Amino acid sequence: MYFGRSRDKGQLYRIMKKISLKLKLTLLYTFFMALLTCASLAILFSLSSREVLSSTQSRLENRVQESAENIALRNGEIRIDSDFYSVVGDVYLSLYDSEMYFLYGKIPQGFDQQPELAEGVTRTVRDGARSWYVYDLSFRLTSDYTVYVRGITSVADAEESFTVTLRFAMILLPLMVLATAVIGYRFTRRTLLPVRRITST
Repeated sequence: MYFGRSRDKGQLYRIMKKISLKLKLTLLYTFFMALLTCASLAILFSLSSREVLSSTQSRLENRVQESAENIALRNGEIRIDSDFYSVVGDVYLSLYDSEMYFLYGKIPQGFDQQPELAEGVTRTVRDGARSWYVYDLSFRLTSDYTVYVRGITSVADAEESFTVTLRFAMILLPLMVLATAVIGYRFTRRTLLPVRRITST
């Protein structure tokens, strides 16, 4: 057992001795750069996933708040501009009265829930295997008539866009490591060139 370990160490030493100094430095440089890149990407993606969901919530709230410009009361009837029906940023808008009766708007396909109205609160509602962000905001058209605008957007769509970015980064990572190795080798070769000339002399 002892002689076997000694022989393995001897073989490893001979292999390492055959490897040139340039290659050793290149491998070391590439290893640490790849390690640093992976650590940076892990931290970046951890923060980005939260930022994507937070950005989705902010986009939902802004879209609902801006929809007040598309609602008006004329001659006792509610008038809705065509922009209210537009799906901007994957946000669907729908209009309800105080009794939760649907008036106008669009509801995304696959959303079959009818949660209670919650003023100014972004909630996560699960409908089967999918999750949705729901945000409600009230608008007072007259002193005695209040309507509610509900915004709905898919959590899965936001996560899917982030997953695409993650896959793209995983494809670029090997290319970055390869480019780092090539650049490191050329840099090491240029750095050791005076030493090689002195040794040859």
